[in-house]
Amino acid sequence: MSPLASGRLWIADGLLVTPTNHDVRVEYGSILVEGSRIAHIAPRGSPAPPEAHVLDAAEMIVIPGLVNAHIHSHGVLSKWVVDTLPLEMWSPYVAAGRIGMTPEEARLAALLAGIECLRSGVTTVLDHPVYDMTLFDAAAQAYLDLGIRAAMAPSVMDRPYFETIPQSQHAVPDDLKRSLWAKPQPSVQSLLDLTSHCIKRWQGVGDRLSILIGPSAPQRCSTEMLTGLGQLACEYRVGLHTHLLETRAQALLARRLYGMPITTYLKKLGLLTRMVSVAHAVWVGDEEIRDLAESGTTVVHNPLSNLTLGSGIMPLLRLREAGIRFALGTDSPNSGGHHALFESMRLATALPRALESDPDAWVSPEETFGYATLGGARALGLEDRIGSIEIGKEADLVLLRRRSTSLTPLNHAIRQLVFCEVGDSVDTVLVGGRIIVRGRRLETVDEDAILAEAQRAAEKLVARNHPNLEWARKQEVYTRAAHSATRELAKPEPLWLRRRLH
Repeated sequence: MSPLASGRLWIADGLLVTPTNHDVRVEYGSILVEGSRIAHIAPRGSPAPPEAHVLDAAEMIVIPGLVNAHIHSHGVLSKWVVDTLPLEMWSPYVAAGRIGMTPEEARLAALLAGIECLRSGVTTVLDHPVYDMTLFDAAAQAYLDLGIRAAMAPSVMDRPYFETIPQSQHAVPDDLKRSLWAKPQPSVQSLLDLTSHCIKRWQGVGDRLSILIGPSAPQRCSTEMLTGLGQLACEYRVGLHTHLLETRAQALLARRLYGMPITTYLKKLGLLTRMVSVAHAVWVGDEEIRDLAESGTTVVHNPLSNLTLGSGIMPLLRLREAGIRFALGTDSPNSGGHHALFESMRLATALPRALESDPDAWVSPEETFGYATLGGARALGLEDRIGSIEIGKEADLVLLRRRSTSLTPLNHAIRQLVFCEVGDSVDTVLVGGRIIVRGRRLETVDEDAILAEAQRAAEKLVARNHPNLEWARKQEVYTRAAHSATRELAKPEPLWLRRRLH
């Protein structure tokens, strides 16, 4: 419910910055919020409607809430327990660090992720957590209590880890096969039941939660698993979110597993549509790009995570040239470091400039601002509800103080939001018309108490999993060998190093 007695809020005389289908509109104006939605947009100086609570935005920039289209709440409490390694070596540590998580720990992790997102202007997240039913329920309830909008895609996989790295199985020692990665895998049916439970329990709750189908990655799932997930997507009419071609090793493995581009394989299974979003797409080739473009799949760009893990640079210009739609994410704090989407906007804009000498081909700040707003909304299937400041849409709005070091002097609003802002200027955040952050403080939860609880919980979790982290270190000799083997191969060629098509 709105905390305002009248249910009407007049956001007066702000500088409104909103994406359109092809550009960004910047103009002064006032917004009337009634209930959860934007009821009217008026010129600057218009009188406030009767019985409306007035929020003076004369010194504010008002933007639609940002959409972080790829995070992993399960990594929050164990972030940076190990120094960053390439993905194939890094993954066993991350898995070891979350073993035995309790519902309370999952709740705190989701709260911590959500608080960081809200305070940096993100009003909607797409969380891709590796949780069982009780942990998933705890995280979903946390998002509901916090007041953020969340799409959750329960991450499922039924292949053991040693089958998902490009190393022949006979070369994998028995002690690795008996390790925590080779423990009995959940049955396909149990994972499908988990997904069904999440949809039935949480879809549409509070008008802010939605559930997506969430295979961890195609190479981590059997054909039976993927087919079953596809059937659930059709049955419940929900979208699908997964990882795709994040590393060179994954690109090599995909060719060996399927004998065809992985996107062609997904297309044959009916898992490549406009209702699908894929994270990373760093090691795509021409065939994969064509399949993604023709299917209308959204690619979620996670530039900081790709750089941090040494995965590479998504060939954004090549994908854009093919007509692919984009959203932005920050990935896990284990790999991206934080959930501030402004950093993703900045890197998505700047990185292609280092790889393309023609400035006419560069990505503009207006484009990446669109990726972080309307693009994210499309990735979640919510473009008719959020992502822009329009009459009838949900009042998911962010007010940034103009009197900040990032925005003073204000010479060009959109360029400074993308290149200068880090999230420190965020003052007020509304989700569905409800003020969640006011004066940079959370209105819905006790932030200080949650931070203290999260610190204590993380210390206990890391201490409990110390033996598992040690076992992960022993495994590194094998994962390092697999990673080294892929570096010695000439193919596939990194597409981002090629010039754009002409």
